[in-house]
Amino acid sequence: MAVDVVVALGYPNNLTCQTLSCQIDFFTGIHEQFNTQPSVNITADDGSNLSVDLCYVESYSNGNNNNQNNPSGVVIESCTVVCQNGGQCTGLTSCGCTTGWTGDTCETAVCTNGCDNGGTCTAPDTCICATGWSGATCTIESTTSSTTTTTKTTTKGGTKTTTKATTKTTTKTTTKATTKTATKVTTKTPTKTTMTTTTAASTITSTNTTTTTANSTTTMTTTTTTTATNNVGVLLNTGNGTFTAQTTYPTGTKPNSVAVVDINNDSKPDLIVTNLNSNYFNVLLNIGNGTFTAQTTYPTGAGPYDVEVIDVNGDSKLDIVVPNSGSNNVGVFLNIGNGTFAPQTTYSAGTTSYSVAVVDVNNDGNPDIIAPNSVSNNVSVLLNVGNGTFAPQTTYLAGTNPYGIAVVDVNSDSKPDIIVANSGSNNVGVLFNTGSGTFTAQTTYSTGSLPLNVVVGDVNNDGKSDIIVVNYSSNNVGVFLNTGNGMFAAQTTYATGTNPRNVVVVDVNNDGKIDIIVANQGSGNVGVLLAC
Repeated sequence: MAVDVVVALGYPNNLTCQTLSCQIDFFTGIHEQFNTQPSVNITADDGSNLSVDLCYVESYSNGNNNNQNNPSGVVIESCTVVCQNGGQCTGLTSCGCTTGWTGDTCETAVCTNGCDNGGTCTAPDTCICATGWSGATCTIESTTSSTTTTTKTTTKGGTKTTTKATTKTTTKTTTKATTKTATKVTTKTPTKTTMTTTTAASTITSTNTTTTTANSTTTMTTTTTTTATNNVGVLLNTGNGTFTAQTTYPTGTKPNSVAVVDINNDSKPDLIVTNLNSNYFNVLLNIGNGTFTAQTTYPTGAGPYDVEVIDVNGDSKLDIVVPNSGSNNVGVFLNIGNGTFAPQTTYSAGTTSYSVAVVDVNNDGNPDIIAPNSVSNNVSVLLNVGNGTFAPQTTYLAGTNPYGIAVVDVNSDSKPDIIVANSGSNNVGVLFNTGSGTFTAQTTYSTGSLPLNVVVGDVNNDGKSDIIVVNYSSNNVGVFLNTGNGMFAAQTTYATGTNPRNVVVVDVNNDGKIDIIVANQGSGNVGVLLAC
């Protein structure tokens, strides 16, 4: 039985404890004494024994007369008063909350899929969005723009760098960030090819780059996702920094991520595209001269977001790893030859993985899977046990809403470390590899507002890996210089366009220095920051 009891105490005027602070201490002591007594047994009106639980006791300095200057009274409250939103008392000071609520007194709402772009969770699965955003999780931006930006830089040696980005939108739906390290970037993009990935309901400008020397020309290829007709567009480089009109190839609904890799060993790079709303990825084989076959589709889990292409079972054929954001797992598709794949084998991850890295973190020669989990606020590590199979995940605590991830050795011990952009807590976390694929608790460094993607590269040529992060809401990129042993100086920021979302680092002008390329979602262009 739980009852509400209000006890009013007559306070003696001759007690040498008349100041407000002394009286508060007095009643706090009474409060603590009540809390040591979990229940009382009393004789009921009919003479039977009646046990009454004392679920919660709270002292009020103003008693029941609502007068702060006259502290008197102790209030004993039942659990139903203290545990909010249908929660029930599970102990003297703890509540068991109903679905959709959490916290000590069940007053913190839970939004299963999170609230993006500065949105606030105010009730179960209910987001109040920041200005300019709408939708269930604040991912729809109602802006209209059509922008084409071309940047040309000529160095003394005659090397020319051309960056071209095209963004066309009517209604923009932002998707979670996909993080690519410099290594991933060069793997995914073929020489002399620019790709445009087109979606029906979302627009993100992202960038994949490669550098190829031909006739003293360095060519950057750019991948963008554009609201239009659910296809992939291929623009062939004519050799002087200009491109042919695009040739388009149909995909599924809302193509979200693209990799460009030779998967059938014919020395021609093929296209692999994840389709967020169709729940499959598709493969378009390169048949020569930059033309591709019709897509072959492979079912995934719900919401395939990112894609990594790497040999995970040591048979010299490239396999595919996809984080299924809606199914809370990762799917591994083994390449069975000629660019065809076996059905996925799934491995449980945390809640809502939007990106994935596949790197050997325990030095056994087998690439492992690392995925940040945006809703469960941790990072999953799935060790490869051989033959392309993976052990159950081990999780490591991250900050709030981890989005982008990079797995690179930052403390020069030859063990890859985890760097994660914690978008909700506005910092970047570094988890050091302690050996055998285990990691320390994160060390955090403050970023700007809403850091989404993170990459690692030596930007000052000192032989140490630095951290570069895009701060979506601050409209800048932060550079954290490695001061040694994996420690980093406070970020130095460089202005970008509006809402920078993706970032890569590569030397674009052949001066031996790492430059930064940023895709600005809000302003619909690509910015190049040349190293001085």
